[in-house]
Amino acid sequence: MKNLFTPLQIRELTLRNRIAVSPMQQYSSVDGFVNDWHIVHFGSRAVGGAGLVITEALPISLAGRWTKYDLGIWSDEHIEGLRRLATFIKAQGSAAVAQIGHSGAKASRNHPDEGFKMIKESLFLLNQKNTLYRRLQLKKYLYRF
Repeated sequence: MKNLFTPLQIRELTLRNRIAVSPMQQYSSVDGFVNDWHIVHFGSRAVGGAGLVITEALPISLAGRWTKYDLGIWSDEHIEGLRRLATFIKAQGSAAVAQIGHSGAKASRNHPDEGFKMIKESLFLLNQKNTLYRRLQLKKYLYRF
């Protein structure tokens, strides 16, 4: 704990302290775009003094969303809002990091409060041990990255 408030150097990045805000899905986006909620939520963590603020996971394709309410980066149109968010976080003295990802077999279109229902048309299948298996018929799926 004695080093918690000391700077941390990671290659070219220097964090003001060792406090990091881990990614948290907010389920507050419309069509993948940053809105005021995201600026306030993530920005307040930076204002509060965190050295590193990591966004919620940003799906890289429309089909790779966890829900229809996720922030996204599947379109160039998302960049301006993400830039605004990162700029605000950095202006508060924190480092901003975007977690990118793809939901795979756990894709849904519902908010968790609406009942999380996985989409059957996934690129992946889950076995009972939650292990991912690629489907053999990949040619019927088209993903744009």
